[in-house]
Parts: sequence; C-alpha cells; structure tokens
Amino acid sequence: MNKIELKGIPFLPILLILFLAVYTFPAFEPVMGTGLDQSYVFAFNYFFNQGISHGSDVIFSYGPLGFIRFPLLIGNNFLIAFLFTFIFQLLFVWLIFQATKSIKQKGLWLFFIAALLLSANLRIDEKMMGCVAIALLLHSTARKNYFLTIAIVVTALSFFVKINIAAASVMMAASYLILDFVRNKKFNNLLLTLGIGFSVYFLLWLVINHNLDGSLLHLRNWFFISNGNLGATSVNATNDKTLLLLLVSFIAGYWLIFRTENVNTVYVIFALSLWAVFRYSIAREENYHAKTFFNFLILFTAVLFFAQEKVKLLQLAALAAMPYLYYKNMVQIEHFYIEVKMEYGEFTNFKNSLNILNGSEADFYNRLSEKNLETVILADSAKKILSNNTVDIFPWEVSYVAVNNLNYKNRPLFQLGCVNTAILDKVNADFLSSENAPQYYIWTKLNIWSEMTSIDQRYILSDDGQVNFAIMNNYAQVYEDEKIRILKRTAKEKLTVEKFNHTNTVIWNEWTPLPELKEATALRMKFTVDKTLAGKLKHALYKEPEYYMLYQLENDSIKKHRLVVQNSESGIWVAPYLEYYNDSLKGEKVKAIKFIYTDHSYVYKPQFSVEWEEIKLK
Repeated sequence: MNKIELKGIPFLPILLILFLAVYTFPAFEPVMGTGLDQSYVFAFNYFFNQGISHGSDVIFSYGPLGFIRFPLLIGNNFLIAFLFTFIFQLLFVWLIFQATKSIKQKGLWLFFIAALLLSANLRIDEKMMGCVAIALLLHSTARKNYFLTIAIVVTALSFFVKINIAAASVMMAASYLILDFVRNKKFNNLLLTLGIGFSVYFLLWLVINHNLDGSLLHLRNWFFISNGNLGATSVNATNDKTLLLLLVSFIAGYWLIFRTENVNTVYVIFALSLWAVFRYSIAREENYHAKTFFNFLILFTAVLFFAQEKVKLLQLAALAAMPYLYYKNMVQIEHFYIEVKMEYGEFTNFKNSLNILNGSEADFYNRLSEKNLETVILADSAKKILSNNTVDIFPWEVSYVAVNNLNYKNRPLFQLGCVNTAILDKVNADFLSSENAPQYYIWTKLNIWSEMTSIDQRYILSDDGQVNFAIMNNYAQVYEDEKIRILKRTAKEKLTVEKFNHTNTVIWNEWTPLPELKEATALRMKFTVDKTLAGKLKHALYKEPEYYMLYQLENDSIKKHRLVVQNSESGIWVAPYLEYYNDSLKGEKVKAIKFIYTDHSYVYKPQFSVEWEEIKLK
C-alpha cells in the first residue's frame, strides 16, 4: 500500500481517518420537548448533571451515560457527548482501516469506501458494537492483545450507555473468549478480559459517582429489565415469514458454503448477539426499533467481508441479500414509516456541534426549548402549593421539572410502563412507602390518549400495579386544573387490601362476570399466564404477542386496553373503571372482563388461575 510518510507516520491514512470521522459525524439537536421520549431525554441529562446515581436512585434501560445519544445544554453534557462520539467515530474508522490493511491486504481505496458506507449507515449504538466485533476479529488474526483490550474496554463502557449495547457486546466477547480458549487452551485472555473489564467498569463508575454505591445494583437491575422489557413493548406486526426464512437460510448457507477459520470466528462472535438484537428489534418492530436489526445485519455482513482476503462475486451477492431480505420485510409491515438512507453529515454536523460548544448556536436551541416547554409551565397557584417541597411526576412527563424549577425527587423507575417486572415494580412501591418518598406528586391529565390511558392504549392503573397502589394509598389530591392534579402525601395510609373470594379460574376469550362492589371499594386480580411448552419456547426465541383486557361496563359499552401480562403479578385493576384519577375510588361499574391474545391457541393452556383482592378506603 502506498503511503505518504511523515517522520515514520503513515500520514495519509491518518488524514483519511480524521476526514471520515468528521464527514460522517452525526447530527445533534439539543432541544428539550414534551412527551414520553423527550421526557426521558431530559431526565438522563438531568440525572447526570445532578449526580443522581443509577442502580440505587435510577433504574432504566439506559445507563449513566445514556444522554450521549441525545445531549442537552445542561452542565457539561454536550461537551462530554461530543467528545465521546468523536472518539468512537475515530476508533470505529481506525479499526476498519486495520481490518482492510491486515486481513484483506488491500489499499486505502477499499478502506475509504467501506468506512464511509458503514459510518454513514450506523448510529453510535452500532458503532460501539462494531468496535467490539472488529477488534475481536483482529485479535483472532493478529494475536495482539491491544485489540482484545479495545473490545473489553468498549464492552465495559457499554454498560454506561444502554442495555442492548451491553448485552450484545458481552455476548460477542464471551462467545469469542470461549472459542479462543478452545483453540489455544490458555486462560490468559480470559483472565485479562475479566481484570480489564471489571476494572474499567468500577473505575468509570467511581469517576462518575465518586463512590461505588449502586454499581452492582445497576447490573442486577439490568438483568431484570432484560427479562421484562421485551414483553412490555411487543407489537404484533405482520411479518413475511418467507422473507424471514430466506434470511435465516442465507445466514446459515453462507457459513456452510464459504466457511474458513476467519468466517468461523465471525459466526461465533455474532451467533448469540444476532439472536439477541433480532429479539430486541422484532419485539417492538416499529421505526428505529425495527431498523436496529437491519443495521446490525449490515455490521455482521461487513465484518464477514473483512474476514476474508478475497471475496467472490457470489459471496458479495449473498452478503448483500441478508440485510436486503430483512429490509423488504421491514418496509412492508404497517409500523415502519421512516426513510432508510445513508446520512453523510459532510462537515455541517461537526461544525454545528462546534458552534454549539462555543456558544454561537446555543441561544437558538435554548429558544426552541423554551417554546416547546410552554405547555408544561405550571400555574402560579400550583407553584405556590409545591413551593420548594420535593415532587415527582406521574406517569412520565418529567419535562415539568425542566421549566418549573421543581425540587425533583424521582422514584427509581421514573416513567410508568417502560419496564415491566414485579421485582422492580416493588422497588418503586417500597420507595413510595418510605421516608424518602416525595411530598407531592404531579399527576398529569394530558397523556398520550387520555388521563388514564398509557402507551399502546394500556390502562394506567394496570401498569406497574404496586406503584399505582402505593400512590393511591399514600397521597390525596389537593389541587386540579386543566393540565394536572397535585397529590399530597398523607400522614396515614388510606387503603386496606384483603383477599376476595371469586372464581378461581379465567378462560381465555370468554367473559368473566364480576360481583357487585360496595361504595368506595375496588377489585384487582393477580395471575400468571399458563403457557404450553411450545408457547414457552416460541416466546423465548421469538417474542410475546399482544394481550388485551376488555371491560364490559354497566351500560354494556366495552373498553379495550392493551395488557402487559408481566404486570399481572403486581396486580391488574378490575373495577370500578376509572376515567380519571380520584381519591374516592368512584367510577363506572364493570359487569364482566375478558382476556384475549394475538397468537395461536396451541401456545396457551385454555385457562389460568387467579387471585382476587378487594381494596377499600379506611
């Protein structure tokens, strides 16, 4: 390869790496807004700036550095995100350069084209995972431990960004280390990996939080989140099974026909992570969730391309077919609306980020934020009640904190319905029943669909049931306007819960009549869905279907809500049907309820056992 030498340094490759890192730099728009997604964007930036620790004080699918994907002009967050992103731009492009140079033995032209296409297609998530995958492949071929060190350091860093990056990176690293041990029969790399990985993780945690509190809880919480989140967000899209089977055939067929030692290495690195990212992507299967697996397939096929010095035309066609088949399935489902295109920022994105950092563009974004947040400015009367007392927001509109200078005291899972597991729901409920609970709650009325309807048309009182009960048990309304209710913590608990005798079983797709309830009394139920062996296997390998709960009211009208069955262990609200929050438990009488699912009947046993609980005002 021709090089322009400058005091022994390969000058041209360095220039090209810098050029590509800048040219494909992603766009940042540090604007605050309202809504579910914009609220957690603010929250991550706020938590980091305020030194609120993940693990002990915050539980979510993003980590302490989750804000690097969408930094706001809060503290030094934008500067940190800019530097983090630029470093990974450089590292990702440099690793592609190393792969094309040392494995494919090709010149700068191939490196430039490959790096340009990949860096323009992939987001920071995929680039982090790409750094892990390419570094592991380079370690396998070059046997240089600094490549393994890069892979492990990036894996450790991924635990501070987002759970799906961490899960995929760990799977890739673990799979490769097992292969490396089988090939070389040495523990050196395993010990090196564990030592570097844990050292980097705990050192960075110490730097961010100034102590190690919550570091192990963060890992534990992510284990529970990974088990509950996919079922909570599942969407029943109409996939083309022929296209998906063809995709699996191409993935398996490429290995069978073109396998070499390096191809074997790539397949071992990606085997578990392909399945994990596919499940993550196919569960929600809309817009950027669906695109996640498409991008990961691009990364997978690119690493396969790098793994061999020579790739024949038939191999190129097979590699191109893999993401194309998934793309064809992705665009024909009814939940995908975004345009799939390569994003060359040229120099505009990088320059704009520099302008934000030097302050010349900061006022523009601050004005946009102020305009977007006008709808969540509290009335003076509400501010007077809250004063400087601690306050949390329910179900998710944390943007109220951004514009009203509230003394925010967040519950650990700070947004309703985003993560669903009874264990973490209990963590929230215990917090709300403790002395650390906030003095006030802002209960927002202008949610996605209505005051009591959550994401995906779910019923708010059946999402995170233990938290809902803890709020109703420990708080009472003291204020209301057209946008919010303010609930104040009571001196004593308001509710009692007792077992209630009713039918022991519920049959799918059949109405279950309900008993008459006394005034100021509510009914909820707990259950676990009974699946067949085939159903358990299908949902473990693929995804949960959509479940629905139907309420037949006294006037024979039907209310239908999406149901997350993981919430059933915390308690599903049955009656009365509340159209809005109130302290008196007054609502529409419910005559009967029905449970339905969007799946094949062979997946479930025809009925499931239930426990009933009666809730009364003291």
